[in-house]
Amino acid sequence: SLALPSVVSSYDSTLGTLAAQIAAITDPSSTATIFNTGTYAPGFVEIQLSGLYTVNIICLQVAQSPNGNTLHQIYVGTTTNPSTLATTLSGYTSSGQWINLTYSPPLTNVRFLRVNTVTSPSWVAWVKFLVY
Repeated sequence: SLALPSVVSSYDSTLGTLAAQIAAITDPSSTATIFNTGTYAPGFVEIQLSGLYTVNIICLQVAQSPNGNTLHQIYVGTTTNPSTLATTLSGYTSSGQWINLTYSPPLTNVRFLRVNTVTSPSWVAWVKFLVY
């Protein structure tokens, strides 16, 4: 995994350490756990890459119960709390759903990526947060 220690709004420690949760959601082959803030929106998860990268694809797998309307913002940048809004996602989402985003042109000079959940009917949580 390219993800390093990360920043979150909060996390549910009953699912393991923050490091273990981030490692699980950023590893495509892991089925270990999910990341969960343990609270309702607003909330966020931010991952830090090991250097500056060009990002072509972001894949998010939803962990949500109940299903319903959500609003997420994806921010990218070179520093923590990135300020460049790359995508706004608004619509009905359901647990297990994949949200696959392709950027053309790609996002450049990215070290930090943050998914900010503005509204959700459930706790803020993700099964996967993959960056390519």
